[in-house]
Amino acid sequence: MRTLAMLLTAMMLTLPLAGCLGAEEEAPEAPTSTVWDFERPELTWYHLPDAVDAWGNDSMVFEGRNAPFHAMGTYYGIGMSTFE
Repeated sequence: MRTLAMLLTAMMLTLPLAGCLGAEEEAPEAPTSTVWDFERPELTWYHLPDAVDAWGNDSMVFEGRNAPFHAMGTYYGIGMSTFE
């Protein structure tokens, strides 16, 4: 009977430690946002000098007046000195 009592006591003392043992779960990485996260229509053009594929080019820094954004309108009239 004493052995059973010791076994139950040991079990009751070790139960709270059950969550402390084992490998920790890795938190999933949050997706990083890029300048191309907005939804774009099929016929969208963003002009870059000497660029082949602007949508896949993440090496260029798009900020300030060069940041792409979705607009319903034309490329003309954005304040640039020339129109291509």
